[in-house]
Amino acid sequence: MPSLEHHSGLLGKTFAGHLLRRSCYMISPTRIATFAQYTADQAVDILLDTPPSFSLPEPIHHVTEQHFINLGTRTNLPEAEANGTRRILIKNWWMNEALQDVTAASKMSFFLHTCFTTADEGLDQKYFDHVALLQFYALGSFKALAEKMCVDHTMLTYLDNAQNDKNSPNENFAREFLELFTIGKGNQAAPGDYTNYTEADIQEAAKLLTGFKTTAIDDRNNPLYLDPDTNLFRGRPVYSRHDTADKTFSHRFNNKTITGAVSAEDMWRELHEFVEMIFAQTATAQYLVRRLYLHFVGKQITPAIEQAIITPLAQDLKAANYEIKPVLKSLLKSKHFFGQDAAVELNTVVGAMLRSPWELWCHSMNMFEVGLPDPTTDAERHRTFYNGWVRNNFMIPCGMDLWKPSDVAGYPAYYQTPSFYREWFNSSTITTRYLLGQMLLTGKKVIVGGSINGAQLDIVPWFVKHFKDDPSNATWVVNEFVTYLLPLPIPQERFDYFLNEIFLDGLHALSWLYDNWTPFEASNFTEDAYVRTPLENLVKAIMYAPEYQLI
Repeated sequence: MPSLEHHSGLLGKTFAGHLLRRSCYMISPTRIATFAQYTADQAVDILLDTPPSFSLPEPIHHVTEQHFINLGTRTNLPEAEANGTRRILIKNWWMNEALQDVTAASKMSFFLHTCFTTADEGLDQKYFDHVALLQFYALGSFKALAEKMCVDHTMLTYLDNAQNDKNSPNENFAREFLELFTIGKGNQAAPGDYTNYTEADIQEAAKLLTGFKTTAIDDRNNPLYLDPDTNLFRGRPVYSRHDTADKTFSHRFNNKTITGAVSAEDMWRELHEFVEMIFAQTATAQYLVRRLYLHFVGKQITPAIEQAIITPLAQDLKAANYEIKPVLKSLLKSKHFFGQDAAVELNTVVGAMLRSPWELWCHSMNMFEVGLPDPTTDAERHRTFYNGWVRNNFMIPCGMDLWKPSDVAGYPAYYQTPSFYREWFNSSTITTRYLLGQMLLTGKKVIVGGSINGAQLDIVPWFVKHFKDDPSNATWVVNEFVTYLLPLPIPQERFDYFLNEIFLDGLHALSWLYDNWTPFEASNFTEDAYVRTPLENLVKAIMYAPEYQLI
């Protein structure tokens, strides 16, 4: 049976790399070597208990070179600038911070984005609060986040609940809140009955959610419009636009009646009871645990996995009042996560999913320690780097417009059965993915021409820094590259290809020692032409390999 028993013993490099690739964006040779000496218990606790440390609390404007959300001033922003430009700066800021986050927090905030999907729309200040809300609850209570999301400005706008009025109820948000965000749509049991809820429940929920409106940006600092738990700007209850009747739900919720609010303040009580009703259902806990499993472990939930992994973790999640961290710890520490229980083969878990374009880019940048434009000293280059190359010339051609999925269901790779992660990999996206290594080595966009704004991989100093034990040994060198860059050991035939055809270019292994390494070492590591070509060829070949696409 699949097992939640903790994986024992030191992780070693393969399992350390697996944990880092799946749980965070920061992975490097140093990190893999360090985590290899930890047990699963130690490693997971470090990733989930260490508070994230952000270099910048909010974005910097590329023209004024100042903060423009809560800090600094907005009076000198370009008058004709579109609001969307500043939303892009917010996404650039998140990418830059997530790239450098050594914890699991940024990976989890993005996971929550896939659970509560929105587009990047609305005023930049309100959109920043949406991103900040996901960060606040990254490893906190999913139930609390669900309640806050009902009055989040970006969500109010995205799914039209700001237009949900007692005289013209709008069911958009109520429907998605049940179907996609919380309890999930079960199998249809009867017309209008989806096992977990009914069409009548959507109608009652829509009535309950009437009257929550967006708040004028001028009230951003008014304590009346700040959430008491997060201190973030939120929507407001307008009692005159609220359906004050009692709301009675179906047998799927034990025919529960929620008494209608008697004031604007009482609308918060009504909303809270509604969320509590949904999260009292075991199906809600099971739905969230399945999403965690599909995001972090694998894309196939067998009956055995449902019984041995999903069910007990759902029980734990519900008992913990939907605090995510304890359940995620249990999952990431388990033998099952490392492919070490009797129910699975190693390669059905480790290296068994395709990296998203964002993970592929992040992991590559961090693995090779590629320098980044500094937003505090070169804000314009920072903007064009993230929006010009990362977003427009890498992510979007790879099929992922980060923080802007095509619809409310999110990115197909996270929900579309049975293909799931294979959605990232098709004839339209494959070329850009495979050319990432060449882009980093040349500092060029390659496909469309132009530079990637000064970010470039210099492989020689990176190699000298990290490959110290036996760098004159060609076999050892290739083995280290494969260990750090690929999720699993590869067959001997595949290894021989990287060693003999790519690294040695058909020459004897001793050629690396005598013709490349020895003269490079004799030059006190200054004449890097001796080693650059073999190393660059090896990097390009491995990053071009199908194995490198896996996580």
